[in-house]
Amino acid sequence: MIPKGKLIAIGGSIEMNIKKIKKMKGELSENVILPKIIQLAGGSNSRIELITCASSIPDEVWKDYEEVFRKLGVDNIGNLFFRGEEVANSPEKLKRIEKADMLLFTGGNQDNIRKSIKATKAHELMMTRYLQDDIVIAGTSAGAMTLSEEIILGEKLGNRQDYDLLMGKGLGFLNQAIIDTHFTQ
Repeated sequence: MIPKGKLIAIGGSIEMNIKKIKKMKGELSENVILPKIIQLAGGSNSRIELITCASSIPDEVWKDYEEVFRKLGVDNIGNLFFRGEEVANSPEKLKRIEKADMLLFTGGNQDNIRKSIKATKAHELMMTRYLQDDIVIAGTSAGAMTLSEEIILGEKLGNRQDYDLLMGKGLGFLNQAIIDTHFTQ
């Protein structure tokens, strides 16, 4: 089945400075991704839900994104924070996912997203919406990594000069690729 939704994986380091975004508007640059994904979600009247559970400082991340999205003309934005299966299965969270035009997973630790959302009612609804509706599912950094079926969780360092990757199951929106970000971090 070909999904009706749009999947956007952003490597990381989204430009959050509104003056720089306005100067770069129209140029081919990854730094102007926020105005582009707002447009893909239906414009400034779209309902956007940020999912900040990857971050160790979700409230700060939410405030930064909220400020930038509001300056870009989006007023219908929410912080859809998940920690634990109970929260991810709550009727209130499911209703917000149902109404969203875009779900944006922010950066942090991809394992936090996986542990908070994978195999919950929220995850099931996100997947259904991605397959059947014209929704944008986007992620930056760790949020981008968890969009695929297989994800990199980290590395095991040993006495050898090489290392072994720790792998896990992601959210499965993309099943024939692995997304990696921040090669130097």
